[in-house]
Amino acid sequence: MNQIACSRPRSLLLFSCVVAAAMIGTIGVSMAARPPEPAAHFFGLGDLPGGATISYAYGISGSGNVIAGESFSAISQTHGEGVQWKRLSPTSWRMTGIGLPARDALNSPAASASADGRWIVGRVSYTSPTAPLIDTDAYRWRPSTGFELLGVPSGFVVAAALGADKHGHVIVGWGGPNPSYSNLRALAWRRVASNWRVELIEPQYDSLALRVDPVGRIAIGWGNSPAAGPSGREAVYWTRGLAGSWQRHWLGALPNTQGMSQASGIARVGPNHLIVGFSGVFSEVILPTIWRVKGHQLPQMAELPLLPGFTSGSANAISKDGSRIVGNCWDAAFVFQACVWDYVPASGSYVVSNLKDRLSALGVTAADGWSLWHTSGVSEDGSVICGSGTNPQGDHEGWAADLP
Repeated sequence: MNQIACSRPRSLLLFSCVVAAAMIGTIGVSMAARPPEPAAHFFGLGDLPGGATISYAYGISGSGNVIAGESFSAISQTHGEGVQWKRLSPTSWRMTGIGLPARDALNSPAASASADGRWIVGRVSYTSPTAPLIDTDAYRWRPSTGFELLGVPSGFVVAAALGADKHGHVIVGWGGPNPSYSNLRALAWRRVASNWRVELIEPQYDSLALRVDPVGRIAIGWGNSPAAGPSGREAVYWTRGLAGSWQRHWLGALPNTQGMSQASGIARVGPNHLIVGFSGVFSEVILPTIWRVKGHQLPQMAELPLLPGFTSGSANAISKDGSRIVGNCWDAAFVFQACVWDYVPASGSYVVSNLKDRLSALGVTAADGWSLWHTSGVSEDGSVICGSGTNPQGDHEGWAADLP
């Protein structure tokens, strides 16, 4: 099982509307004025030397200046070496391979960055289990201190970090008791004094925590809920109380999607939390979905629009003020396109556009010849987007885009 690295656009769904007026009115948000718009750009982020010419970009910091991902380098096996891309100027990024934490480590793919950009988080696998028999461990990393391994709960042998709060003090992901990656549970790691405390977010159902809000009190992802059936999943958010315990809240799914859904991005707008993801099953139809959560009220959900001619989509990340959502749309032939949903206050709805078309209309030619098939992250102000695609040479490569 591979929750972080993948070689085909289709498997990236785990990282993984025209909205009816009545529904979108309940999801509506208020937007603050934006600062002056920057210029539009597109960047291929490159890959590390020595391995296959492959890289993927999975997560971005709040400022949009740090991107986390992986590249298949000379020292990595099975999956990639973790990569930090850091912005040096409006027109350049620097790529840093983070290495491996031990001689018997196989890889170190990074899944996300803390909102302040100081840390990236991910997982590392080993050629042979380390004492006490940890096959895969979660980590956080920064250039000045290197790797900090986070550890696993008692009885677990695998774990991975997928998201971090603003300062990298609360990290969420998954872990499990089997090297085969079965019976996974959502986990959280909290920095307490100089040590890490690992907590079982979800003790009852198979589950993954994909992201955590900047203050480290709400985690989102999916769980194997009773409504979703024995092999299904339902979008869920967990809230952490002052005592450190986590409480589960199922989000539900759109009608006619077989009760299946997943939450992938979260933003707080006033008293509401806006959560985005998808509803549906991959073999049939998946619809990009937004949920509004206010206090203890039942979540309200709506479908986001699809690009014309496309049959499925997934909303993967959302800006801090909820004004921009990024994700993917795809057609019946599984041709994927990077998508952007922008909120229009006058109509109280989101409108969808093709990211590559938007860049072209702004005079950006650097994306010509690319297939942008996955969009994974967006900065807090919505202006910097990252993802993965196929470059003109036919290689999978991480990318970044500035979109005013």
